[in-house]
Amino acid sequence: MVIEDILQNLVLMPSSLKYICKIISILVKNKFKDITRSEINGFVSRFIIDKLLIPIISVPNFNALISEFVISGITIKNIKVLNFIIKKMFSGQLFLNNKEEGNYTPFNWYFINKMEKILYFFDKAINVNLPEFIEKYINDELPGDYAYDYFQEN
Repeated sequence: MVIEDILQNLVLMPSSLKYICKIISILVKNKFKDITRSEINGFVSRFIIDKLLIPIISVPNFNALISEFVISGITIKNIKVLNFIIKKMFSGQLFLNNKEEGNYTPFNWYFINKMEKILYFFDKAINVNLPEFIEKYINDELPGDYAYDYFQEN
């Protein structure tokens, strides 16, 4: 359900967040020349999932109608497990069959089945046209004496 909800509401993702995702992908490509698509998605995932989504779902009583008295210790534990699974899924990594992650290996089949939708999410988050000024700045196409003028650019 989480993946479906994210995909359905992808159009509501602010352009500024998409711009940041695109800039992250460009900077990572420039830094690491032989980087793969899944590794780029991992970097973007650290921004979207780890920095934005996880903090929101980790504290359900923050700016919500849910009282902290309703949230039990078991619920907090379940939220932490859910966060762990979501981070792993969007990072493009599978669970290892070891002591720490062995109980989660059945999720690997789910990850594999949903990978197309996850890649679609990253495509929509990254494939956006940046403002011309930013494109030129990232690609070092601006003259050395360039001064940004908001009214001229817009």
